[in-house]
Amino acid sequence: MRTHRVHIPQTPVVGESVELTGESCRYLHQVLRVKPGDSLIVFAGDGDEYTAVVEVCNKQRVNIGIDAMCKHSDTEPGLRIHLGQALARGDRMDYAIQKAVELGVGQLTPLGTQRAVVKLSTQRAERRVEHWQAVAVHASEQCGRTRIVTVNPPAALEQWVANVDTDLKVCLDPRGDCDFSDIELHGSDVALLIGPEGGFTAEELASAQQASFHRVRLGPRILRAETATAAGLTALQLRFGDLRTSVKPPSAPS
Repeated sequence: MRTHRVHIPQTPVVGESVELTGESCRYLHQVLRVKPGDSLIVFAGDGDEYTAVVEVCNKQRVNIGIDAMCKHSDTEPGLRIHLGQALARGDRMDYAIQKAVELGVGQLTPLGTQRAVVKLSTQRAERRVEHWQAVAVHASEQCGRTRIVTVNPPAALEQWVANVDTDLKVCLDPRGDCDFSDIELHGSDVALLIGPEGGFTAEELASAQQASFHRVRLGPRILRAETATAAGLTALQLRFGDLRTSVKPPSAPS
């Protein structure tokens, strides 16, 4: 039987119990349908995870007892990636966030662009960020990460490209003048800019170039925005990160 991984809001202490209410309780009770005696893996997003056992489970609360700290899990990436993701409609944004978490993004900023289909009021933006943060938490539970990706409040593209501070800045552009094999990373911080369904305007590309973004093409085909997110992050991790193929040491002479 699979042992579920669950994010909890506070750092666990071995030998103590944690009481969960609200959405965490609902998720465990109604979605995962855990029962007293079931084993869990829990993490608070600080890099550690723990074994735990369900003690009480009902509609009002779930109590779990913390047994022990697990052996350190090497699932967090060495690359620190800040993803600037143009706003996309509904499930497409959720999909992009899920894949971003799975592929090692550290933080994500939704971006308003001139051709974005989605326009958010201040109140609606707050609700969407709360939803997207929950998507990121559940993706971390699923993929084994021990830290939670931060979903920042939405920003204008021009503001984000001007202020993001990383060792390498990449803008995916099907008409770009280089590919991933042409760029170098001196450090570990990367900004990746993904455009909207309608593509960047000339003014937005000029803003990115002025802010030292490399316009990188990703193959000969036009990709959907959510596909570009997964493909671009995969290319980054293959080129500089933890998806690189390890080189086997040479065989010892006989």
